Amino acid sequence: MDATEKNKADEPWSFVVALASFIGQAILGGYVYTNGIFYTIFKREFPDASEVAVSWLCSLPITLWFIMGPLGSMVTNRFGCRLCTVAGGLLCSSSISLCFFSTNFYSLFLFYGLFAGVGNGILYVGLVTAVNRYFRKYRLAANIITPIGLTSGMAVYAAIVPQLSDVYGWRGALLILGGISFNICALGCLLFPTGEKQQQNSNRKILNLSILKDHLFQVFVIQCIFCNLSSSLVFLHLPALIISFGLGTSTGSMALTLYGIANCSGKIFHSIIGCIRKPDPTILYTCSLTICGTAMILIPTIRNELWIIILVCIVAFTYCVTGGHNVEVILYLVGEENISDGLGFGQVGKAMGSLLAGPVAGLLYSGTKLYSASFYVGGSMMIFGCLLMIPIVKKIISDWRKPERDVEVVYIASKDGEKNITLEPNHSNSATQPMLTVT
Repeated sequence: MDATEKNKADEPWSFVVALASFIGQAILGGYVYTNGIFYTIFKREFPDASEVAVSWLCSLPITLWFIMGPLGSMVTNRFGCRLCTVAGGLLCSSSISLCFFSTNFYSLFLFYGLFAGVGNGILYVGLVTAVNRYFRKYRLAANIITPIGLTSGMAVYAAIVPQLSDVYGWRGALLILGGISFNICALGCLLFPTGEKQQQNSNRKILNLSILKDHLFQVFVIQCIFCNLSSSLVFLHLPALIISFGLGTSTGSMALTLYGIANCSGKIFHSIIGCIRKPDPTILYTCSLTICGTAMILIPTIRNELWIIILVCIVAFTYCVTGGHNVEVILYLVGEENISDGLGFGQVGKAMGSLLAGPVAGLLYSGTKLYSASFYVGGSMMIFGCLLMIPIVKKIISDWRKPERDVEVVYIASKDGEKNITLEPNHSNSATQPMLTVT
């Protein structure tokens, strides 16, 4: 059996691809989402560096992960998910490993931030696009479950990074993390091209810019900016906030570990609900993030360890919708044929938020000397982003209320006999042609 035959949608090999994507995202998430821990480490190791500089350094892996989305889309469209993931994984893992040889703060910008971040962006699009190409019936569940890897990696890394740093130093810790990241290259080798997409990739443009003309997609990208600015502020200063409350470094690491567990639990919960009840992903996405923003604002108001952990878990449980549900929103807006491009531009929106997070976090702390400012501002921005989603939600509700789609049947004669051509108008926002069925 060749690769084309065995890699059809929803067949056994699809679940191998899903597992590869899960593990790859776990390695990626473990690295980028422990930036708050490295923030405290770098502040200690480089006391002469400014608050803005340290904050910006630690936000770069996430920022460039997102901003390189279009580059990942171009590589995926041109060369396929397999090569995209392997190339990105090689760049990311090599860069993290080279941090071992860093002799100053600025070399970390080059390896820890710039090169590793570019690799993150390339490999991520390959991992996510592969899942969408290998699944049809179980695509929503796959899009919810595979991103669990991101926070699973965060939960594991949050527990081991402080210990690795204590035993081997921060350079040794990054060398070990770089070695683990090389496994992404092996995982990428499992992403064989699907038969129907190989032909499509050879005929399509490298990047479809027309989706940027859709005003609802523009709104969603802007919402991504506010969403990621909010979450990046909170992730960056969460361990520091807990330490400033006198609760200890171990509590900060435990909060991140429990965040990862709660986020994974939320994704499993939403996956089950999505398969059983089938709520609209966009409405669920908007409501969950509204609750998330509210919990962010409440975190610094309570200095009790138990309640801080509970609120962190609420943030984690609700923020999980930015994984699979985020992809479903993009699918609704741009259509399946433009998914890799939609993911790429969506990543740019996230990147802009993350890019702003470092300087904003540094300025907020420099101006107030309080880490709580990041939580008040971040939570407010999350809620504002949800308000921007209202036009998209209204469009969905309007689609629900529309009568059954008009279908025009045209009869034509051919040498093979009479045929029916069914034309179904397209009511989605994607720039696709009407559906044509010949029977």
